Amino acid sequence: MTTIDAWLGLSATKAEELNSIQVSLRAVVVYLVLIAYIRLAKRRFLSQATAFDVVLVIIIGSISSRAISGTAPFFPSLAGTFVLIVVHWIVSYLTKDSQFLSYLTTGTATT
Repeated sequence: MTTIDAWLGLSATKAEELNSIQVSLRAVVVYLVLIAYIRLAKRRFLSQATAFDVVLVIIIGSISSRAISGTAPFFPSLAGTFVLIVVHWIVSYLTKDSQFLSYLTTGTATT
C-alpha cells in the first residue's frame, strides 16, 4: 500500500504536494476506473443522453477532476462517482415503467 501511496500521492494533505507524475498517474487510474464504471452502466448512459444524463456527466467530471488534482480524497471521490452511476442506473430502470418518473427526469413520458 505504501508503494501505491507513493505513486499516487494518497497521503498528500494539499494538492500542491502532488508532483506531475502523481497527478498523471491519478489521471490514468481515474480514466480506467471511469471506463469500467461506464461499461457497468447501461448503454443509454451516453448514447441517448437526456438533460438528466448530461447533469450526471457534469457531476461525474467534477468529482473525477478533484480526485485527479488532489483537492478531494482519491478513493472516496471514486466511490462517490460509482454511487452516482448506480443511482442513475436505478432511477433510469424505475423510469422506464413510470410515466411520472419519466416526466420528472427527462421531461417526457414513456410510452
